[in-house]
Amino acid sequence: MPFQYACFISYRRTNQSILDRFVKDLSEGLTFELAPYLDLGVFTDPAMGAAGETFEQAISTALCHSVCMIPVYTPNYFSTAHPYCAREFKLMQGLEEQRLKTLEAEDRNQGLIIPVVLRGADLLPRELRDRYQCFSFEQYMLGDKRVFRSPGFRKSLEKIARTIFDRYQSLRPLEALSDLGCGGLKLPGEEDIRDWLGTVTSPVPALPLRTEGLR
Repeated sequence: MPFQYACFISYRRTNQSILDRFVKDLSEGLTFELAPYLDLGVFTDPAMGAAGETFEQAISTALCHSVCMIPVYTPNYFSTAHPYCAREFKLMQGLEEQRLKTLEAEDRNQGLIIPVVLRGADLLPRELRDRYQCFSFEQYMLGDKRVFRSPGFRKSLEKIARTIFDRYQSLRPLEALSDLGCGGLKLPGEEDIRDWLGTVTSPVPALPLRTEGLR
């Protein structure tokens, strides 16, 4: 089965609507910006999984059939108490490692994880800071309905959409495979990522973060 989603948006689901609103804006904006490039959707909701799948099956399947993953970083994204986002992230890193091996040497430094930093850029783990191109949305005002229409917000989404398209172009040969290697794929368990998660959540010096961002 070929890719079904241009990207999988991973974010910390809470009982508050703040992150939900941002993810809604991000998803809708990326859908518009991706439309001229790809006939692929944006995954944000496990309910979009196939009928009969469990929650974890839906997440694993959607991640495997996504070109890229967009983690929406906030300081509690890599929570040790609630490590679900970390499990999603680690699964995508494994897929990324496998898929980049199939590319030409010059394309192997193009990561398939595109972090969006909503809050806490000074707390960003080295796992993201040193390895991936990040996009800063710290100037996104969570209570301002005009932000979605701002030129800066749209420009950042345009750059992310083009980044996803470029990654898709590199990965197109993989679509010849029957299932992209998704058969039996599962999220890693909490025990499997415990040591790794401890290193990710270790304090880091507050360093300037080189990001694309809102203007």
